[in-house]
Order: sequence, then structure tokens, then C-alpha cells
Amino acid sequence: MTGGGETSTLLSSSQGFSPVTPAVAYGAAGSGSNAWGVTSSRTATGAALIAGDPHRFLELPGLYVQCQVACPEFDVVGFAFAGVPGVPHFAHAGEVAWAITNAMGDYHDLFLERLTRTDDGVSAQTPDGTAPIQVWSETILVRDGEAQDVEIVVTANGPVVLGGVDEAYAVSLRTPLLADVEGFSFDSALDLLFAQTIDEVEQALTGWAEPVNRVVIADSAGHVRQHLAGAMPERAAENYWLPVPGWDARHTWTGISHGSVVDPGFSGEADGHAVIANQRTDELPQLQPVTTETAGPARARRIGEMLSGLDEVTVDACTEIHRDVHLADADILLDVLRPMSGLSAPAERVRERLLTWDKAMAVDSVEAYLFATLRSKLVRALSGHEALSALTAPHGFSSFLDAWFVPAPRMADGLAAVVTRLPNPDVASCLAACLEELAAETDGGDTSQTWGDIHRFAPVHGFDLIGATPAHPELSARIRPEAVPLGGDSDCVLANASAVGFGDVCRLGSAARYVWDLADRDRSVWSVPLGADGNPDSPHFQDQLPVWAVGDAVPVVSDWDRLRAGRAVQADLSASVTTTVGRTDEQHDDRGPGRAQGIAAPPPTTGRRACVRHRGAVRRNA
Repeated sequence: MTGGGETSTLLSSSQGFSPVTPAVAYGAAGSGSNAWGVTSSRTATGAALIAGDPHRFLELPGLYVQCQVACPEFDVVGFAFAGVPGVPHFAHAGEVAWAITNAMGDYHDLFLERLTRTDDGVSAQTPDGTAPIQVWSETILVRDGEAQDVEIVVTANGPVVLGGVDEAYAVSLRTPLLADVEGFSFDSALDLLFAQTIDEVEQALTGWAEPVNRVVIADSAGHVRQHLAGAMPERAAENYWLPVPGWDARHTWTGISHGSVVDPGFSGEADGHAVIANQRTDELPQLQPVTTETAGPARARRIGEMLSGLDEVTVDACTEIHRDVHLADADILLDVLRPMSGLSAPAERVRERLLTWDKAMAVDSVEAYLFATLRSKLVRALSGHEALSALTAPHGFSSFLDAWFVPAPRMADGLAAVVTRLPNPDVASCLAACLEELAAETDGGDTSQTWGDIHRFAPVHGFDLIGATPAHPELSARIRPEAVPLGGDSDCVLANASAVGFGDVCRLGSAARYVWDLADRDRSVWSVPLGADGNPDSPHFQDQLPVWAVGDAVPVVSDWDRLRAGRAVQADLSASVTTTVGRTDEQHDDRGPGRAQGIAAPPPTTGRRACVRHRGAVRRNA
């Protein structure tokens, strides 16, 4: 094909959305996670390992809290959600450990409703005729404004979330958590605290509702099992795609699947290792929920290849896997570049650099920058076509949601389909024009930046969510962490993602990182993007950031004697220093070094009463 020339019409019409400042440039709207388990037959210690990292929005303060929860009946290290009991996602309980990834299941349905208001209330049409439904009003207090009354409408299918009784349409949401599905409750999260075997973890997860997860579980005997857990409704296939008539019996849920944890015919036992990274698991259908989309296979395949290439798997080896920045999916664009001809000399130099690149999205890589910038230019050009102009119109929601509403990041998420399904000459010609533009900007790559120059840490704060950042720039700056450069990309194992074609800063990535060693819990490692304290004035606000940013982790300290000793030493230090501005760093964190790493207070001693929940009942221990 022939390249060169001026930028195509596609590219010239790609400016359909407003430029975004670094303060409000958002990470990719997609998501995914890594988790893997290694059996004792493959490890250096002869005990099992579990490792992984959840990929979510990077938030400020951090979403996951490193903690140790203990009492006479359990002692569990893991990641908790602030204000939520238990450590349901990633935890090490001494004899057993577990980790989850999202199974990408489709278990929410939208129903069109036919509602009628009468003097007696509101009714809805159902498969059995007209029936009364729940309706009540809530008053929302508004700062500096008048209170607003909101009508709440709940049909047999679920709450009305779009439209209403007196509007042209009404759409309700049905989801297992709101559908009073028997056998599911929050008890699972609490029961996990008491689990000491794989069987007990499986039993606790039989009551897990949502999200529907895959879980990998390992024990001190060296076994690893993988399962699907959660409530998956059984219903007509049309329910997966569009809102369906709520009055048609065909679309009524007919049952609930509890996942493989209740399947006596499926052991889930892993042979060597198991990898769960949001990929399709057609080879293990017991782990594959009904879904309309999943993550691609690249991350799972890469982790599996790296594990298979090791003679012995160790904690350090798992940490090295966490650091991996190889982007196999770069071939989607590189394959289009390979046959190109007729390019200008600068564009040909960039093309040659990319075709000899090792596909590593390394923080100091010029080629990674060139690839990422070319990819962004392409999706902006394609999504800016006049046929898609309506998709760049104002959406009426918070600017925080821009990354969901502009088409460029969506095209980047589905780039393989875009390249293979659009007429190839159009994509190839557009890519050639984008390459020429990139070459002109970088003098054929000679004056290019590196990937880390533009791909920087920018977590989301509540200021961003409410739109206060532009109005309070000085205050906003005070609460921001260091904008460190980051390697990786959305489909790397080190999945630090940006909203491709929309912004290059990273607001989606590893919200936590861990390697659980079943031979010795204190040989385990973990990290979070910032630190254990959400106060920007604390020395522990971002003390883990340099470690996390390069894919590393810090040691887990779970021995209570060491923690108590550390607390005593810290108390002595605090008493001997001079207070400045009301307190010193040591006095600010008088909880001791253990708590600074996210460790909770020591467990109650004998004779102290503790109320704990166990297997669905509450009991008191003296």
C-alpha cells in the first residue's frame, strides 16, 4: 500500500471532544485483574503460592486497606475495604489463602415496565396480569437549595432506575443482591475469616452473591483449586443484550446457578498452576459464566508461559511476573505496519523502530512512547469520523465519565476487532497518515519522549468526582501524590492503563499487589499504590509508591511479638522528639510501624471478651 501525504479526513475530524487537563484526564474505563496459584510440586519451598493484583481505578485515598484481623478464633492478613467487615478478596489465613478476579459474568437484567397510577397507588403489568407495586417518597436535602422529593418505585423485577410512572418509559433493574435470592447474603465475607482449609473456603463461598468471581485457593498442604462463585440467574438469552418486557413470562428468571463451588463433580484441583485473569475459560466450562464479553487472553497466556518457564516458583519469581511489561497485543498494529511502503523517510525510520521493538512498555522506552502515541492517534482518527460525530456530543453527566462516553477509548479496548472488521485499506491508510504525523512531530523518532514522560500516576480523588478540582487548584495540589512515571499498559501483566486516545495519565492499574507464601506467611509480600494512611501529611501517605510503581511489594509482618515490640520502640521514639506544628511524624503515627504497614491492633488476650461471628451464628468468647 502507499502511505504518506497529508493526514486523512478521518484524522482531521478527530477533534470532536474537548482537550483534557492532566487533573481530569481519566484512565481507561475497562478493567481486569490477575491471580494465579502454584502447587507445591512447582515451588522452591514445597508449599503452595498465590499471587496477583486487582486492576481497578486508582483512588486517593486507596481503595484497599492492608490489615491483619485477629481474635482467639482467627488471624487473617489481607486487603479490606474501608468500613466493610472481613477480607473477602485477597487474604492469607495461615493454613489457607485465597484470591479472586472478576469472572465477567452477565447477571444484571433491565426490564421495560408498563406502569399505571391510580387513586389506590401504582400498578405494573406482569405475566399474571396487573399487580400493585411498592412506591414511596424520599426527601433529599440539598445544600444551599430546596429539598427535593424523589419517588422510589420498585416492581417485582426490581427498582425503576430509568424513567418513571409519569414518564414515557420506565426501566427496572434486576440483580441477585436486590432480588431476595435464597441462600445468598453477606455472611460469606464473615465466614471466610474462620476458614482454615480449602473446603471451608469453598463452603463460605457457596453463599457469595455478587460480583460473580473466579477464585483461586491454596493450602499449607500444597494444593491449589480454582472455582467460580456467585449468583448467576438462569433466563432467556435475549436478557443478556437489551431491556426486555417485564410483563412477558419468557424473560422471568427461572433459577439461580451457584457456581462450581457447589458442583460435587468438579474438584477444581490445579495441576502445577492455575491462572485467572478475566479470560474466557472454554477449556474449563465450569469456570465460565454466561457473559457477553471478557478480557482478552493475553495476560493469562503470558503469566502461564512465565510460570511454565520456571524450574521452581518462588515469591521473588512471582514478583518478577508482576513487573512484566511485555505487550503481546502490540502485534495488532505492528501487523498493519509491516507491509507498508511509500512512506516518507522520517516515517520509515519510526516504522523500522517499531518493527524491531521488543514490545516492552517500559517506562524508559522511546519505542513504547511511539507505539502508544501512534495508537492514540489512530483511534482518535477513526472515532472522529463524521459517521460517529454524535458519539462526541455532550453527554450531560459528570466530566469524570468522559472516558466512557467518547468513542476513542472504546475503540482502543476493541482494537483487534476494529482493525480486522473495518475495511482494511481505510484502517491502513489512516494508520499511515497517523505515522507520518508522529514522524513529523518527533523527527523520525529522534526527538521522541519516553513512555514514562507521559504515562504518569494520577489517582482519582473525591475532588475530581464532584468537579471541585478546577475551582480549588491549590487545595487539590496539596492532596495529590507524586506523579511518578509508570511502565506497563492495559494488557500487560503490569496493567497500568490510560484512556487511549483520550489521555495518557494512568488512573487504572494494580489497586493492590500480593504474593501469599503458604510455607511462611511472613515471607509473603504486598503493596498498595500509596500507603497505609490517607492523610497527605502522614509519612505513610505515599511511602509504598516508589515500590509499587515498579511492580514490587513490601514484606508482610504478621508476627504479633514483632509487632508489639515495634509498637514499644515507636512509643519510646515518640516520647523523645520535639513537636512541630502540633505533632511530629512519629507522634502522628503513634500506632507503631506495624500499623503503619496496615496492621491492625493485636488480638484480644485471654479473658478479654470478644464478639465474633462464626458459621451464621454470633457467640461470645470469654
